[in-house]
Amino acid sequence: MHIVPKENCNAIIEDFNGGDFAGLAIAEMIGGKFNPSGKLTISFPRHSSQTPCYYNQYEGWHGGQYVDLEKGYVYEFGDGLSYSEFEYSNLRLSQNTIKNEEEITVSVDVTNKGNMDGKETVL
Repeated sequence: MHIVPKENCNAIIEDFNGGDFAGLAIAEMIGGKFNPSGKLTISFPRHSSQTPCYYNQYEGWHGGQYVDLEKGYVYEFGDGLSYSEFEYSNLRLSQNTIKNEEEITVSVDVTNKGNMDGKETVL
């Protein structure tokens, strides 16, 4: 698989197993009938030769950093585009510190600054 760097394109549509009506949905999205709101649930490394990742490797080897190649990802977990621009504000934490196995609640206000209705997933 060739991974196209985001610097070389305006958008990529990834349709993981879209189903029978995926073509229609993609056409309607491109045509502006609705606003895309998906986010990546995985990261794509810079080089396809960096995959597959074997979890039985010796400790200290690569560690997901791919020391033999340029570091980082082309597309990171949570990347995604929309026809709208969203603004985040008023970040709040339920507490300032946590201990092992404690939970914390994070809240944020999201405002759609665009002209089109849209949804935003906060990760």
